[in-house]
Amino acid sequence: MTLDRSWFSTLVDDSGSGLDGSIWDKASVDALMDAVDATQVGCVLSRSIDQAIAPSSATAVFWDTEVHDPAGLHAPSSALITLPADGTYVLSAQVTWQASASGNRAITFRLNSASAYPGFSWIGNLGASVPVVSQLTTILRGAIGMTVEVLVLHDGGGALNIVGGSLVFGCQRMS
Repeated sequence: MTLDRSWFSTLVDDSGSGLDGSIWDKASVDALMDAVDATQVGCVLSRSIDQAIAPSSATAVFWDTEVHDPAGLHAPSSALITLPADGTYVLSAQVTWQASASGNRAITFRLNSASAYPGFSWIGNLGASVPVVSQLTTILRGAIGMTVEVLVLHDGGGALNIVGGSLVFGCQRMS
């Protein structure tokens, strides 16, 4: 994402007179804006329809809607996002499970399609008529090309849906 820079042309002093706009010249403002642009990497994804999750098997959530993804971290209809740069990222995910009287539910992140990231959210069922919300937020020291996906798991008797329209996955580079 590139920040809009059209607004500052009247504020900079490229003549060096000290009379036009600010004491900043255009090159200095451009350098500052470039530094800010470099940190503005992130995405917010959602899923518009239910996804059936088989019991006792960690399953990746497939995201079908890019709410915000200016840097192209997510490939459409994929479970993965790909980090475009080394840095510190905040990852956050939320899913709502259909109501069911049996089993527990969990959510975690998986890196590079191989290993689960340390940390998960595990919650028991709340009764046959109460949907369960699983949420997880973590900080990740990511590397360029690393992939991240959201995994969900339950240990109930049959398939359970995660409810479309209530799912969200966010990733934001902080430094």
